[in-house]
Amino acid sequence: MNLGNFKDKGFELIVDKGPNLLWAILVLIVGLWITKWIIKVAENSFKKRKMDDSLFSFLKSFMNFTLKVLVIVTSAIALGLPMSPFITILGTSGLAIGLALKDSLSNFAGGVIILTSRTFSIGDFIEVEGFSGTVKDINLLYTSLNTTDNKKVTIPNASLANSKLTNFSVEKTRRVDLVFSIDRNENIEKAKEIFRKIVESHELILKEPKPIIRVGELVKDSVNFDIKIWCNNDNYWDVYYDINEIVKIEFDKEKINVVSS
Repeated sequence: MNLGNFKDKGFELIVDKGPNLLWAILVLIVGLWITKWIIKVAENSFKKRKMDDSLFSFLKSFMNFTLKVLVIVTSAIALGLPMSPFITILGTSGLAIGLALKDSLSNFAGGVIILTSRTFSIGDFIEVEGFSGTVKDINLLYTSLNTTDNKKVTIPNASLANSKLTNFSVEKTRRVDLVFSIDRNENIEKAKEIFRKIVESHELILKEPKPIIRVGELVKDSVNFDIKIWCNNDNYWDVYYDINEIVKIEFDKEKINVVSS
């Protein structure tokens, strides 16, 4: 084929397929814009209905994916591509596609299980598979956590749905467990009284359930006190650090020797 014939063929192709191509591009642009608009409308509707953040995040991700696939298929039709070959290919390669998407389908199913079982929600502090952090997002395939040192951890939904998980936020109150060791020769009644005064005077510690202050263990050179106190979930770390600091200050004042563990 000489250059002249090539140009003629190219011109014929542009004339023949050009309108379809322009139409397909227009459908793609408008479709993506409409998708963005629908997602925005859905967001406002979900917020007005005060939908659970976890369900909202999952549905938004699902809608975004589905609508974009629909736009791409519509653009292909507008371009004039026959759909029957695509349907045939999908039908004959269904098993291969299923195997290739096995993990993704498992993660999608895991996301559905997470939302229906309500094991945790966005904003909860959880511990799973050696990671702990605040749930920031639950989408179609993965869940994102922010750790206490501000790292983002992404975990497949299938793993979360099938793993042992601890949710520290599901209950309104939480128990703070502390252990303090003092020298075996110290007066344990005096130490116990100091613990009692510290616990009773702290405004964030709940009166009920009652605090527990007991000798938990006698070891070679020390006496270990178990302190078990309750507080509102949001105050857990404030109470934890406050009591450690105050015990040190008060024991120094009374010249009670605290033994390092």
